Amino acid sequence: MTPEAVLGPAIAAAVRELVRQEMDTRPVVAPEPTARRMVTVPAASRATGVSVETIRGLIHGGRIPVRLAGAHPNPKRRTFLVLVDEVLAALDQRPAPSAEPVDFQEKAARLRARAERARE
Repeated sequence: MTPEAVLGPAIAAAVRELVRQEMDTRPVVAPEPTARRMVTVPAASRATGVSVETIRGLIHGGRIPVRLAGAHPNPKRRTFLVLVDEVLAALDQRPAPSAEPVDFQEKAARLRARAERARE
């Protein structure tokens, strides 16, 4: 059944015109840019081209503030929210390489000692 059959052609045309005017007078709200909006880690990954693992590493390393979304169905998994600007800023602030050389033999000896203690 068409609106004309129910309301009559004159009333249907008047309703269409009122709806058209209402739609024209509504302000168009532009969506907030992704960079200023809290997004999930996968959405930030898509927006920046940085892998999800890298962003999670930045979060766990304390280089991006931690914000949690609502409860995740899996209680062992948390849903993080980040700002895209913060991800990009954290990537720009990469730590400077260490000036002193690494003594790999000493490092290996420490790891062997830790493994020995763990076996005991």
